[in-house]
Amino acid sequence: LDEAEPLCREALDGYREVLGERHPMTLNQLANWADVLRSRGALEEARAAVSTALVGQRELVGEWHWNVLECRAIQAHINVADPATAAEGIAAMKAAVADMRQHLGAKNEYCRKYEAVLATVLSQVLAIPQPEREYSGVVG
Repeated sequence: LDEAEPLCREALDGYREVLGERHPMTLNQLANWADVLRSRGALEEARAAVSTALVGQRELVGEWHWNVLECRAIQAHINVADPATAAEGIAAMKAAVADMRQHLGAKNEYCRKYEAVLATVLSQVLAIPQPEREYSGVVG
């Protein structure tokens, strides 16, 4: 993570410079940056970044585009990291994964990735065994 953080920030700055603040790729990188911030424990900064990315993506590409669905999953993951919003985050992640299945297909790489994230969240946060097959996708 120590090596990835500056690279992620550098990529975000590059997208902003070349494509502008409101380009889907810039907003996608902003969501990735929010996920890095989550892993660092900077939850308020992460929430602000993913919120900006999600609003922009919805306006640019529509509700069911993979960019929006991934932003929703990242936003949910950030909420899971905060005990005060963990239950809300789990519910939101389940909804994001269900929407990914419906709109992207169960074999889609983002769907499989966030099924695996959800399985990890459920096993760690709720301290239960790995969830049933329904949420046991493989990161691809």
